[in-house]
Order: sequence, then structure tokens, then C-alpha cells
Amino acid sequence: MSRSFARSRLSQALALALLGLSSVPLLAQQSSDSDADQSELDAQELDEMVVTGYRRSLQYSTENKREEKGFTDSIFAEDIGKFPDLNIAESLNRIPGIQLDRDVNGEGLNIGIRGLPQSFTKTLINGGEAYTASIGLNRGNQNREVDLNLFPTEFFNKLTVYKSPQASLPEGGVSGVVDMRSARPFDNEGQHLNYTVQLDRNSIADKVNPRGSALYSWTNDDSTFGALAGVSVVRSRIGVRGWESVGWMNPSLNYVQCGIEAPAGVDPLTTRPAICNPGGGGSLQMPNTVPDNASTIAAGLTPGATVDRDLLLALNPGLSIDQFTEALFPRLGRPVDMAGDRDRDAFVGSLEWRPSDKAHFYVDMLFSKAGYE
Repeated sequence: MSRSFARSRLSQALALALLGLSSVPLLAQQSSDSDADQSELDAQELDEMVVTGYRRSLQYSTENKREEKGFTDSIFAEDIGKFPDLNIAESLNRIPGIQLDRDVNGEGLNIGIRGLPQSFTKTLINGGEAYTASIGLNRGNQNREVDLNLFPTEFFNKLTVYKSPQASLPEGGVSGVVDMRSARPFDNEGQHLNYTVQLDRNSIADKVNPRGSALYSWTNDDSTFGALAGVSVVRSRIGVRGWESVGWMNPSLNYVQCGIEAPAGVDPLTTRPAICNPGGGGSLQMPNTVPDNASTIAAGLTPGATVDRDLLLALNPGLSIDQFTEALFPRLGRPVDMAGDRDRDAFVGSLEWRPSDKAHFYVDMLFSKAGYE
């Protein structure tokens, strides 16, 4: 917090007057040899002084954005580490234009860019394409989605989102490309050890979940060779109670449900008129009669009654039939009660060799495995 003080001319004049009244003669005093030696020590010049802080990451982000040819956003290790993110997906969510898709347990899963689905996002690790076999607790990978909760935040030094196409990037990222650069020894020269230990408690599972990580890096005195190794372990108990659906869709109505007389030779119960389905109609077909089950009886409906236009409008007051056809309904909506164990083990390693200013060699390795029971 900074404060600024302004002095008026009157206060300055009073200060000068008080200074004149309180002035006293000064007596010269010969300094001792020890004081002279101390002054020489205090007067030593430093070749270089480097101050490292969070503001440096903002400077790196600004410089990186200025040097890039297209529209990009980047965050660096200082920004990644100062937030309590559980995985790299939640760290990427802090970049403008990124939407986070969470799993049923609330943990970040995968991302979308500029409102497009996750399948339009290409994910890279150190410039190479990344793929996973599943996304989350109860879904299989269908397109190009990447299960980002496999990757610990501690293993990455830089996250870059490319929002415009570039010739140097792999094809396939319609909405954008995400490049995650893992940690390397010369990111912090010298010998460093970073470790984290976290404990959290799931009130539904009633169990404490530990997670921890350690990252060690070393470079030689000549700054020509370095090595890095890290490990991350997560042991968590999952407890989820709520409601979920497979997706959302709008209905497709027949002639009877639209309240329109069908032309001659047209079955009014199976044909879906375009005039009543301005959006083309969805894949959800309303039943011709009220089903005979506990939910319809509990709602006060009569099993076997015809589902026509009057019934639909009576159950949805304030809507027209055209508005009703554009409403979204849950597909396979159901309550969920999930419990189990989720474990994740990850390892990162890197060797870096810089024999000269014009030669740079490195080998990166990243392994991550997650299991659900």
C-alpha cells in the first residue's frame, strides 16, 4: 500500500522557520581508523544485483506477447505456483478466453478456447502433440480432448495459448493451441529443491486426502550441464452426491403436439412439421401419450393421456409452442452417488547440455498415471 503526502506553502514556511530557530553550531570530529575502514567496506561496488519476485513473471509474459507474431497469452512458473490449483487445467483457466470443463467431483478436467468445444483445442507438451485415452471419471475420449488433470502444475515452467494459427504449429487446433513447457535445469541455475505437501478433506467421503511433490534441479559451475528430476503423488478419496446428465437437447414435436392439422396421407403422430420446429427439431422426441410410471403419477399426470399442444402449454405456462421447441431438456438426467479412490503418480526428468552459446541440447521425459477404483 502506498501513501502520498502534499505540503502547502504555509507548512513549508513554518518548517523553514523552525529549522532556523533550532539550528546549533556543528563541531568537527576526527574519525577513527575503524570508521574509515567501515566506510570503505560500505562503499564497495556490486557488479550486479538481481531481484526476483512475482513481478518478473508479468514482465516475461509481456515480453513474450510482444515478440510473438500472433495472438498469444502466457503464464510462467511464478504465476502457476502462487495459486492453489490442483492440476494444469485449473492453471490454464486463469488465461483470458479459456473455459474450464470440470469433472463430476469438481476438479478441472479439460479446456475450451473462445467458447468452442474441447475437441477443437490442440494440446502440446514441449511442442509435441499429447493424447489421452479417457477424460474424467465416467467418460471416454471421443475426439481430441486431453485429460489435463493427469499433469501436476509443479512440473511446468511455462504455459502458452496460441489463439491464432501459425505455420510453426501443428494443424488441428481450430479454436487454439495450448503448449505446455515442462521444467528444465537451466530455468533456475544452481542447486534447487522445491517441495509441496497438501492435505484436504472430502466431507462426503469423510477422509483426508494427501498430495505432495518434490522437484530437484542442479547445474554445474560452468553452466554447461544440468539435470532435473521430480515426482508428484496424489492419494484421494472421491465422494460425490448430486445430479448429472449426459447432455442437453431440444425436442422435436409432431403435428398433434404442434396443434396443426396434418395434410392428407400424413401420419400426425410420426411426422415432424418444419413450421413447428423452426430450429430443425432436436433428437428428443416427446412421447405420444403420458408414460405409466411413478414420476408421471407423482407429477399429477394421467398415464395414457394424449400429449398434445394444450398439455404441453399447460405444463409450461408462459411459453409459446415455438419457444418450447427451442427449450433444452436433459438427456438421461439422473441422480449420482459416487465413491471411490483416485490415485495419481507422476514423474518428470530432464537433462540439458549447453556446450556453447550456439549449441543447446536437452532430453525431456514426463510420465503420469492415474487410477480409479
